[in-house]
Amino acid sequence: MADNITIPATGSGTAAPVVSTDDCGAAGHVQRVKIAYGADGDATQVPADAQGLSVKVASAVTLGVETAFQHDSPIDVPQGLWPLAGRAKAAAPADVSADSDHVAAWYLRNGAAACVITAAGALVGGDATNGLDVDVTRIPGQYVEDGIPAGGDIGLSVLAVRRDTPASSAGSDGDWATPGLDNLGRLWVAPSFAMRKLVTVTPTISTSPAYTAGDQVGGVMTFTNAALVNGGAANIVGATISNRGAQNYPALELWIFQVSPTMVGADNGAFDLTDANLEAGILLGVADLYAWTNTSAGQVTQGAYRGFPLSMAPLPVVCGAATTSVYGVLKTGTVFTGVSTTDLVVTLMFDR
Repeated sequence: MADNITIPATGSGTAAPVVSTDDCGAAGHVQRVKIAYGADGDATQVPADAQGLSVKVASAVTLGVETAFQHDSPIDVPQGLWPLAGRAKAAAPADVSADSDHVAAWYLRNGAAACVITAAGALVGGDATNGLDVDVTRIPGQYVEDGIPAGGDIGLSVLAVRRDTPASSAGSDGDWATPGLDNLGRLWVAPSFAMRKLVTVTPTISTSPAYTAGDQVGGVMTFTNAALVNGGAANIVGATISNRGAQNYPALELWIFQVSPTMVGADNGAFDLTDANLEAGILLGVADLYAWTNTSAGQVTQGAYRGFPLSMAPLPVVCGAATTSVYGVLKTGTVFTGVSTTDLVVTLMFDR
């Protein structure tokens, strides 16, 4: 196709001027136009290249928003549109005067866009050390203590650390720690025997006169740490008495109370307490200790809970609300004489 056309001269114009056109076939010729700017009579050409027209951004219109600025330039060097460039500032910029005012975007000096998170129009709190404040009460799987479960409740999967050999993950007592699993995913737990406690008490007894059947032997004994917590429960799984006076074989009973009992009598007197004091002391059980085994220097007897060895029939006990202790008083069923005030040593084994 033949571009350009020649038109006849008119008036004082150049004879037969050639007009630059693009021959578009049936659509006709489309005239090429050179863009220029300048005062009247001045046709300064707008430069262009393969990228298109060159635009002088310093002369760009403000678009009703703000003056233009160049990236990383002070405020008096305008290069680039402000709404796109934003403002670089390490600290939070000051508020604009009022709602609906134009406002510049905020960027950090490394170019990262600074932003705040809001919820229902309110800022979400946080700080540089801990980050955002999170309302953990709204995380799925969080439930109120003693709450009633409902259908469709969502829970959280709890992870534990594999430890093929039991070991602590905490540095010291009171630190946070993680539960441990063996290689098959089974949780390591402490078996009940690991929580057993031996409590030994040496009552002060008389050496004269001799005890007679039915006497109280020694005073009220306190067996501390019978339970793990105040008001806790335990099982007595063993009871023994060692007797350093080798010539004496008393048949003894160990009366066990939840509350320290108020006795009518005292050591080497008749074993007695009123009905009211018996009820106030809350009798938990009585262990018979009479089957003595001789040693070269003394004897040892293992208790039975009213005819059943304690190893076969543990005696359950419950401590008072403000203590982990239970209390005991010895009663003799036979005549015997104490050789020393510390002849008898009473030991109870608690399974807590």
